[in-house]
Amino acid sequence: MDNDPDQRSHNAAASARWDGNHPSGPGAFHPVLKVATRAELLARVAALEGTLTTLPAIEQAKGALMVTYGISADAAFALLRFHS
Repeated sequence: MDNDPDQRSHNAAASARWDGNHPSGPGAFHPVLKVATRAELLARVAALEGTLTTLPAIEQAKGALMVTYGISADAAFALLRFHS
């Protein structure tokens, strides 16, 4: 395995995935060993920061639609998505 951290593809601190053939039976989860590169992590952080920046405005718009039209949060979000 390459010693460069940006080139490593496995790591013990990984996420879980569905595997119906896992020895503990259907429905069991087990870790998938994967490490993101530094560039991938930076891109993910940037995307999350963008989401955190826009989330309050989206929530305010949803609330205004809910009050104005008497619709649910899901319907308000669907309306925003349709018009964006």
